[in-house]
Amino acid sequence: MQNEITLDEDVQRLAGLLKAKSKDGVEKQLVIYSCFDKRRPPHSLVYNDPDTVQELGLRGVLKIDKVDNNVDENAEGFAGPPFYIVTVSAEKPLPLPRGVTWQEIDGGLTIYFIDNKNMVFPNINEKSAQYFRMLLERHGLPVKHEDVIQRIKDVESTKEIRSLAQTVKEKIAHHTLQSRIKLDTKHQSAYTLTITFSHKK
Repeated sequence: MQNEITLDEDVQRLAGLLKAKSKDGVEKQLVIYSCFDKRRPPHSLVYNDPDTVQELGLRGVLKIDKVDNNVDENAEGFAGPPFYIVTVSAEKPLPLPRGVTWQEIDGGLTIYFIDNKNMVFPNINEKSAQYFRMLLERHGLPVKHEDVIQRIKDVESTKEIRSLAQTVKEKIAHHTLQSRIKLDTKHQSAYTLTITFSHKK
């Protein structure tokens, strides 16, 4: 029996795996099997929720090319769970989790969680707000220092970007959102923002 996993958790998990597969910048065709498919090849990409692959398609993470299934050898005449042949484009930001939105309003930028938590940058013209917007727009992808320097006026060095990142981290901590919003530096000369959230009804 599989561990309980929500649709959004499965979408986030599989989107992350697909992103890793396409990190070399090349479009790829891949096959995604059900976790219950006993005939799937070892080390396959799998979905746990039957709606995960369709949801990833709706969010633009992948394009479904074909749906097929293997015959269940233990029950003659019955097909096994479907597998999907998909195309994954490179360098697509991860979709934000369900229940998470952001918008610019009244000259500021706010990220909202459906359980009424939020984080506000009151002035969108302030450098840390512009930097956070860049991170949101490329959610799950590294935001290179060189891109920040090109886009944000008066930011001219890696040292300044580290200072902006520290300001964003302090704001996350101030709003006690460290368990939901992560800013890390796994890539050289780049920060990556990742938001995780699972709204329990």
